[in-house]
Formats: sequence, structure tokens, C-alpha cells
Amino acid sequence: MTARSGLPGRSLPSLIPCVPKIILKPTISAMIVGSFNHAVPHKIYLAMVMFVPMMGAMGGNSGIQISTILVRALATGDLASTKIRLMIAREIPITLIMAPCCGAMAALIAAAAGVAAWAAFAPRNPLFGRVAWRGSVTGERMAITFDDGPSESTPAILDALGDAGARATFFVLGRQARRFPDVIARMAREGHQIANHGDDHGILIFRGPGHVRRQLRLCERAVEDAAGPGAMSGLFRAPHGFRGPATWPAARAAGYRMAGWTTGVFDSAEPGVDVIVARCNPAMRPGSVLLLHDADGWAPERSRPQTAAALPGILALGRERGLEMVTMDELLGTAL
Repeated sequence: MTARSGLPGRSLPSLIPCVPKIILKPTISAMIVGSFNHAVPHKIYLAMVMFVPMMGAMGGNSGIQISTILVRALATGDLASTKIRLMIAREIPITLIMAPCCGAMAALIAAAAGVAAWAAFAPRNPLFGRVAWRGSVTGERMAITFDDGPSESTPAILDALGDAGARATFFVLGRQARRFPDVIARMAREGHQIANHGDDHGILIFRGPGHVRRQLRLCERAVEDAAGPGAMSGLFRAPHGFRGPATWPAARAAGYRMAGWTTGVFDSAEPGVDVIVARCNPAMRPGSVLLLHDADGWAPERSRPQTAAALPGILALGRERGLEMVTMDELLGTAL
């Protein structure tokens, strides 16, 4: 007896060939956009990653069309254009009419894919393991963190931190530590926390535990070659904060706690020094973990001069509010 989907004329086996097209294609499109366009805010990216497969499941080809339009619009910031609005208006009725055609099973699969995407791409989501992203909100301390370095911009960042008497946490890449061992040694010498960001900034969502352990080990080795045994702390932040089912267990087995952040200001999009400072303003509060970048994870040769130039202004905001800038370990204590 053939299993039925509950909708006229659609058997469950007949839905299976649809799954790669209606779910995987738009989801992968969304992943690519979000992974390589740092200007897309995480909340928008998360929303489209969850929405895209659902639209594909509901509307077949038409759902794919509208989801692709939305991904492109969100990625380019062109959502408000008349052309985009007209295309969406045209596709939505077709999508709704076509919804029954792919059946409830495809929608359920899409929903499961959405939940998995939510867990993978939301940096603080606990489904794939607990993440430290905020300290006590009752004190007068916060943490500034830097990802992807070091680079040629990092010495200027260290200068600004030193002038302000501030300590920070640097989530370094092994690849960059091998290029700038003297900077790594200076971080340790000046009392900053060095934390693990993997070796090459590769996305870990679909990677197994062996690959995660290798990324951690290579970075750890590069840091210890530069600054000596024990220089690497026990914090790990996955590139982009993206995690798969194997990421947290592998990191924990290697002795690491997973780290996230409270606020990211997308300084990696290089919007200008004044803009970066202004974006940091609401994030300067007790317990916050601020995410900045001192290098480019996708382009090893690039530095972050705007972030370096903005840092004195960011630190001044903290001083005005009586905040002490400390490392993540100091902010978190023994949490996680």
C-alpha cells in the first residue's frame, strides 16, 4: 500500500525528489550570502535562512523564485526598491496557490531544516551547546574582543588598549599567528587573553569532530610557538559563530569553552570610523561582550585600519560610563 501525504494525488515517495530543489537550493543560497557578506546583520540573516527553505517547500518553483529574490534583496540592501517589491508581489500569490502541491511532509522537512539552521547560525543558540556571550550585568566591567587576527592593524590596537589601561581578548587564527608571531607574543606580554578561532576561518557547520579538533590544535600550536606553553586560553569562538552538531562536543573534549558575543557592530564592512564608534555606543554597558575585528578572515593580507582608528573613541565611551575593559575570562569567571 502506497503511503499518502494526506493531499490529493501526492504520495510521500513522490515528494522525495523535490526535497533537494525546494529546500537545499535556496538554503545553500542563503548560507552563501550570509557567509560572505559581512554587511548582512545576523538577525536578518537568521530570518532569511529559516524563511527560505519554508518558502521553497510551500511553493515549489515559485517559492524558490521568491526566496531567491529575497536573499538577493537582503544581501544588497535593495529590499525597498520598486522592482524588488513588484517581483515579490507577483510571486507571493503564486506561492500561496502552489502551497498544497508539495505537501505537508515537505513543509515539515523544511521546518526541521529551519530549526537546524537556527541552531547553526544563531551565535548564542544553546541547541548545539552552551555558549558564553555575556557577563554579570550588575558590575562595572565589559569585554572587547577581536576576531580573525592578528594583522598589520593589531599593533595599533594594542597601542590604544595600552594607552587606556584596557585588556581585551583576541580570538586569533592559527594562520595569522604564524604570520605575526611577534604580535602574538606582545599580546601575551601585555596581559591580553589569547583565544582560539581555528586555523583558517573555515566554516564548521558540516564538519566532524576530527576536523574541529585539528583546527583547534593547529591554532593552539601556532600560538604556543609564538608566545610559549600555556599562552592559549581555554576559549573558542567558531568562525562567524556558526556551529554544527560536532562543534561543541569536539571543543569541550579538547578542553575549550564556546564563546559568543553580546553585540557585533559589523566593523568588518568598513563603514567608516565614526560609524563604528556610533554603533558601539549602545553596546557599552556592564556585562557586554563586544565583537570587533582586527583582520579579515577571508582575506589574510587585509588589515582593519578603520577598527584600529575607531578603538580610542570606543574606549572613551567606556571610560565615560565608568566601565573597566577586561578579558572574557575575567568577565565570565567560571561560567560554562
